[in-house]
Amino acid sequence: FAKIDLHDKGPKGDLLIAIAGPFTHIPQAAAWFGLFLWASKGDMWYYSYAVYLNQLEENFPAVLFCSCTNLNICLFCFHMLPAYPLGGGHALGAIMLMRKVDKARVATVVAKSGLVVAVLLCINGVVDMILWDNSDFGFWSFMIAFIVVWYSTALFKRVADRNFDGHPIFYSTREASTNTVAAPAPATATNAETFELEGGQVATPATGRGKNKSK
Repeated sequence: FAKIDLHDKGPKGDLLIAIAGPFTHIPQAAAWFGLFLWASKGDMWYYSYAVYLNQLEENFPAVLFCSCTNLNICLFCFHMLPAYPLGGGHALGAIMLMRKVDKARVATVVAKSGLVVAVLLCINGVVDMILWDNSDFGFWSFMIAFIVVWYSTALFKRVADRNFDGHPIFYSTREASTNTVAAPAPATATNAETFELEGGQVATPATGRGKNKSK
């Protein structure tokens, strides 16, 4: 997707770029689920979010394909969260720009949405670490929340400075302005140039007068 340059298509092209990555997980999840149905012979007993040792012993391929299906579903949902720098946050900004929303308001909405997602990630981290005794998932939830807060703070700073140039969310709008080519200035004659007029006369720009052309 890096070789597909859609930025010059405006915010709509930016939206397509933002959702292209997350949406690749949908056909992958469908393919893995098809393999799961083949390995399990249609027995949904093997399909679960958690992996149990007795399932691994009975039908390892089915459990593996089930885990791959769940992984792609989780990745799709995660990347579509409306928090920058995730694809969902980028898509939210592109949709608002398509509706001609002011850049400052776009940045503010995306930043506030990111803070809400960061709070939810922190709550999820606490639940994982305390209730489910899963410190690994809890740690990564806090790390992702920290990154989202960092980028949201940077967006708030750009709103305060009224400086949106160079930010990826507004890249398509910058491209649109730089791709605008100014109309060429009309050609002007120098003092040394002459123009032939009707009746065999020539005019010089310096004097604007006509005189007979020498034979």
